[in-house]
Amino acid sequence: PANSATVSSKDAAEIARRGSALAARRDFAPALADLSEAIELSPNEPEYRFQRANTYRANGQADLALADFDHVILLKEGFLPAYVPRAELRLAEGNKAGAMADLEALDRLAPPQSDLHFSLAELYGRQERFSLAIVQYDLWIKNHPDDSRMVSALGQRCLARALQNQDLAGGLSDCNTAIRRADKKNPNNAQLYANRGLILLRRGD
Repeated sequence: PANSATVSSKDAAEIARRGSALAARRDFAPALADLSEAIELSPNEPEYRFQRANTYRANGQADLALADFDHVILLKEGFLPAYVPRAELRLAEGNKAGAMADLEALDRLAPPQSDLHFSLAELYGRQERFSLAIVQYDLWIKNHPDDSRMVSALGQRCLARALQNQDLAGGLSDCNTAIRRADKKNPNNAQLYANRGLILLRRGD
């Protein structure tokens, strides 16, 4: 039986890899079939359910994706990548309390250096929980000084401070730094000037 379990888990890993590759090519039906088979072979492996949840979501099957994300977190509370997509799905169906519970759990479980604080900050900002968004941006910016998303993080922290109407000097510094570091040819960076304009307006300038 031990050998059989080992073979079964090796088979499951191989089948899940194949399913994941199919999903990446957006070949969803065979991808889901493979991932479901991997889950049958290794029902206690959260990674395969996580992959199937993402595949369901990409295929527009939100309810099935949500059920799989639920199961992933039941199997392993510390499976951190499952919290953000589950929160996004909960928000999409109007379950704000459930989404906020996911964000709070992730904030509690994720180490300070985790990249997930960027996603947390964005989601808190979307919910207009600006003080919570700022805390997450503070953590992420401190721990990812050379990340390519630094301009975006500084711009969003500047905007959060403007909308919250607090620490406007810090917000202005964020926007100035972001504009200095930004690619001037990228039209997406026009938003940085709008954010700075709002900060200056709040400051009466």
